[in-house]
Amino acid sequence: MNTNCQHYEETCSLYVEHDLPQSENDRFAKHLKACTACQQKVARLKLIRTNLRQLSTIQPSRDFDTVLKARIQMSKNVGRGQWATNFDRMKFPAYTLSMAAVVATIFFLHISTPPGEQTTPLHSSKLEQSFATDEEIQAGEIVYSVDVLTQPQRSRSIKVPEKRKSSVMRSMIIAPGATQIDSVRSGLTGENAANEDHYSVSF
Repeated sequence: MNTNCQHYEETCSLYVEHDLPQSENDRFAKHLKACTACQQKVARLKLIRTNLRQLSTIQPSRDFDTVLKARIQMSKNVGRGQWATNFDRMKFPAYTLSMAAVVATIFFLHISTPPGEQTTPLHSSKLEQSFATDEEIQAGEIVYSVDVLTQPQRSRSIKVPEKRKSSVMRSMIIAPGATQIDSVRSGLTGENAANEDHYSVSF
């Protein structure tokens, strides 16, 4: 195929279909008489066209035209307006799916609870018992377990005057069976002896 044939490559199909203008058709007909390659190509195109005509006609479905027109209309309505239209159409199915999801969740929670296990409701009376009122706090009637702590015993150092050292020492000697603290407390006055704290005596 020479350069002229490449120029007439698309013209061959139009020539077979009789779609060329008269002036173009006459010019190509002159070229076709002298070009073997274009003659072969035109012959193949005519054969294909003849075979296509011999094929049986396929009848489309009854709603083919309706579906085709609807698809064409949908392709034209591409944009925000079409999205809004589709969203409006999907509102009812969306609500239905949401309700179905809620029902399925409740059903799943119900069947997942083992038999005999029931959730115990928290009554307001039990909830109130866990909190102390202002009157009870002021009256000092509430004692929490974490608040019951042993008060550490305090250790006091008492300076005994020189004049009383001898009496204290004598009390310790007179009552050898008594403990040291008992001996010391026996030699102290009533105010110090009445105190339950531990004492250490320094001389």
